[in-house]
Amino acid sequence: MLKKLPTDFPLAIIEEAHTAFIIIDEALNLIYANTASELLLSQSNHRLHQLSLNQLAEHYHFNPVAIKQVFIDKGAFSESETTLLVDSRPVLVSLSASHLFFQQNAYVIIEMRCIEQQRKISQVHYQEHQQKATQELVRGLAHEIKNPLSGLRGACAITRKRITVSRA
Repeated sequence: MLKKLPTDFPLAIIEEAHTAFIIIDEALNLIYANTASELLLSQSNHRLHQLSLNQLAEHYHFNPVAIKQVFIDKGAFSESETTLLVDSRPVLVSLSASHLFFQQNAYVIIEMRCIEQQRKISQVHYQEHQQKATQELVRGLAHEIKNPLSGLRGACAITRKRITVSRA
């Protein structure tokens, strides 16, 4: 699974994560991808390891410049909404990259979280809330219409009785 990372690199933490993690070395080669990255990017670990950052960016249609800048600045970068093209379908992710120095080697660790599902869940919650609000509005409106109609019905009944009595 690992290519160039030192054997004592603390990977157990990110391997178990549900968030996709990719590690890139100074030569801009992908040297590690956890299971969540394989799932997100629909690629096997073996195929991912054959890609450089530029190939990865070209394949998934994102701009690698900011990630390259993380190496230069020894800093970090994050973008709350990035669209990757996975199997010709857009996937909305939150992307962040951080500089990492381990045993005198520089790396960039890229974290990607799929926000598409979170958006769908939020959208469903919003629609449910709107539906409940509409139901309450209709219920209140029906109540407001029913009260005057009941009054009119009562008035009609009284009037009908008076007309019947006066005719007799």
